[in-house]
Amino acid sequence: MAMNESVAVAALSLAVVETFRIYRETAPSLGEIRRAPPGDYTTRQLILDADMLGLIVVTAVGGGGAFLTKKFYPIVLALSALIMISGYYRSVLNSTNEGMNAQ
Repeated sequence: MAMNESVAVAALSLAVVETFRIYRETAPSLGEIRRAPPGDYTTRQLILDADMLGLIVVTAVGGGGAFLTKKFYPIVLALSALIMISGYYRSVLNSTNEGMNAQ
């Protein structure tokens, strides 16, 4: 593996890990989301806050990796990770949570 490729892999790994970490620290826990009514406004706002902070991290870390390596895949894969985790959190919020709320 050439030095350029190893730097790209390191940048990509850092971007994806940081995206997940920041998102999980900023967004409400999945338990809280499951207890919220589907489509709850407050929970949607908190998830949007996590989306925006995640986008900043993707731009900074993934963009920095892309700039340093002159390849786009660090930012593309970090952005894909953000889209996937955001989609998962939103799908949990929009699902029926009757089983969680009945307890």
